[in-house]
Amino acid sequence: MAAVNIQFDPNLVDESKSLEILVPATILTILIVSSTTTRLLTKLYLRRRLGIEDYFIIVGLAFNLTGNILEMRCVHNGFGRHLQFLTMRQRRVVRKFTQYDIMCAGVSIWAVKMSISFFILTYLANVHRRFKWFIYGLMVMSTLASFGQLIAWGLQARPLEKLWNPEVPGTIASPHPLFVVHITTTVIGGIIDVFYALSPIYIIGRLQMRLRRKITILSLTGSGIVIFILSITRLIFVKTFFDLDYSWSLCEQFIFSIFERNLAEFVADLPVLYHLLRRISERLEGLKASLKGRNNEAKNRSDSSKENEFSLVTIGAAVTHPPRIAALGGFRAYGRNAQISGFEAEAFEDELPLREDSPHAPEENGAIVVKTDVDVWSENENSQAREERNKSIIWPLE
Repeated sequence: MAAVNIQFDPNLVDESKSLEILVPATILTILIVSSTTTRLLTKLYLRRRLGIEDYFIIVGLAFNLTGNILEMRCVHNGFGRHLQFLTMRQRRVVRKFTQYDIMCAGVSIWAVKMSISFFILTYLANVHRRFKWFIYGLMVMSTLASFGQLIAWGLQARPLEKLWNPEVPGTIASPHPLFVVHITTTVIGGIIDVFYALSPIYIIGRLQMRLRRKITILSLTGSGIVIFILSITRLIFVKTFFDLDYSWSLCEQFIFSIFERNLAEFVADLPVLYHLLRRISERLEGLKASLKGRNNEAKNRSDSSKENEFSLVTIGAAVTHPPRIAALGGFRAYGRNAQISGFEAEAFEDELPLREDSPHAPEENGAIVVKTDVDVWSENENSQAREERNKSIIWPLE
C-alpha cells in the first residue's frame, strides 16, 4: 500500500490511540532489556560460556528494541490518529517507519525461535535423540517462512522507498502476495510455538524427576502458548493492511505485534531467570539457617557462661562458708569433675580447684590424688580463725 491522499471526512474526530501503543512498548522494552541482560550476566557470573542460543537472543533483542523505537517514533509523528489529520511529512514518516517495523518484527521473532530451538537441542537432544532432527526440521521451516516474508516485503516496490514517497520514480506491486505470505508465516510460526510449548509434556514426562520440578519446567515452556494466542489473534486484523487510513487502522495489528515479539523473548529468557531465582532462594535459605545457627550458638554460650558464673558463685560461697564435714577422708579429682569418697558433705557437691604447688598432689594415671587431714570444727570456734584456716587449705581459686 503506497502513500496516498484520501478525501477529508468531516465526520471523523481527531482522536489518538497513542497511549495504547506507547504504554505497552515502554513497559515491554524495560522487561526484555532487564530479562535478557540478567540472563547474560547470570551465565557470565556462573562462568558458563555463552552458547549459540544466547547470541540469537541478542539478535532478537536488538531487533525488538529497534521495532519498539520505531513504534514510538511513529506515534510521535501521528500514528494512532486518522490520516487526514496528518501533514504530508508525517504521513511519509509514519508509512516509512511502519514498513521497517514489519521487517524488524519478522527478524526478531525468527531469532527468538532459533534461540529456543538451540536451547532445546543443547539440553534435550542427548536425552531424546529422535527429537534432534525434528527440531532441525522446525528450524528450517521457521527460517524459510521468515525469510520468505522478508523477500515478499522487500519486493513490494522498486525501489522500496516508493512505498512512502510517491515522488520517487518506480513501480508498486500488488499487496496480495505479502498478505498471503504473512498469513502463511503466522500459521507456521503458531504451529512451531505450540510444539515448543507442549512437546516438553512428553519429553519431561518420561524422565525420572520430582513432580514439583516437572510442573515448574512445564509451566516455563507452556507459557509459549501465550505467544501462539497473540499471533493467531493478530490475524484477525490482517485485513487492515488494505485500509487507506493506515495510521489509524493498523494500530491493533501493531499492538498485538508488540506483545507477541517482546513476550516471545521474555519467555525464551525464563529458564535462565528461574535458575537464577532458585539459586538466590537457596542462598537466602542457607543464610537464614546460618543466622539461626549463630543465634543458637550465642544462646548456648550465654547459658554456658551463666552456668560457669553460678559455679564460681557456689565455689565462693563454699570458701566463705565451708560445709561441716562429718568425718575425715580424702577425694580424687579428675580435672573439673570431682569424685568424693570417704566422706559425705551436707547438701554440697561441686568442683573445687586444687593448689598446683601442693606437696600432696601426686599424679596417678592422669588423675590428681590429694590426701589431706581435715579438722573438725566445733560450733564455738572463732569464725575469723576458721576463715584463715580455710584460706590456707584451698586459696587461691585459680
